[in-house]
Amino acid sequence: MSLLSMTESFRKSINDMSPARVESAAGMILGTINGGGCVYACGNGGSGANANLFAAAASKLIKANGAAARFISLNANMSVITSECLNYNKVFRQQLESMAYPSDLLIAFSGSGNSPNILEAIDYAKKAGVKTIGLTGMGGGRLSSEADFDVIVNSDSMEEIESVHTVIIHAVLRWLGEKLNTS
Repeated sequence: MSLLSMTESFRKSINDMSPARVESAAGMILGTINGGGCVYACGNGGSGANANLFAAAASKLIKANGAAARFISLNANMSVITSECLNYNKVFRQQLESMAYPSDLLIAFSGSGNSPNILEAIDYAKKAGVKTIGLTGMGGGRLSSEADFDVIVNSDSMEEIESVHTVIIHAVLRWLGEKLNTS
């Protein structure tokens, strides 16, 4: 595959996105911010990097009612992530168990939608009354049916899915900044 055809494939995946679904997900985030809740994000590999990017960029850019909105990446605490006493399938769930409230929101990034630790986090969040959004690809996997809301990238390429998720992150942050008059 040539570089040009790869670029065209990325462009097609972006163009196939439903702006209304992305805006609905952004609206859920805005509702959480306005309600005083915390927005958590998690993922594995490149999706974990996207979770970190989202939380870091959102924390710097968005302020609600004069106070910083709360965004936490469940990937950011390396002591927790690398702890030998944690079962990696529960690494995100266990963090939510000690921090999450029903006013909060969990955003789970997963290229396949089938990562066991992501599904464990979604399972706990739903039981705790935490709203959930799944950003995925490859048809959505289990995450698309288990999350309260999903945004699926129409691709089977992990690199493409993660890249489109990054585009979505920046679009959502810009939208939130405009809605909160802080951009």
